[in-house]
Amino acid sequence: MHFQAAFAYMKRGYAVTLPEWGGYWTWDDERKTVLMHTRKGEVIDMRGSEDMDYTLSFTFRDDWELLADPTTTEHHQAKA
Repeated sequence: MHFQAAFAYMKRGYAVTLPEWGGYWTWDDERKTVLMHTRKGEVIDMRGSEDMDYTLSFTFRDDWELLADPTTTEHHQAKA
C-alpha cells in the first residue's frame, strides 16, 4: 500500500512495515508523532531522525504492509 494508507492505519492503532525491515512504524497519539521501532530494538521519534532524507524516502514507497503481530519482529527479539 502507499504511505498515505499506511499512515491512516497507523493513526487507527496499527503497526506498519516494509518487506525487508525487521522493525515497524507506529503512531503515538499522545505525542502526535510517528515512532520508528528499529530492528536493533530502539524506538526513535521520527522527528529525531539523524538522517531525515533517508527516513522520508521511505514514505515514497508503495509496498507498505500492515503488521499483524509486532512481537514477531526483530525489534522485539533485540529487546529480549
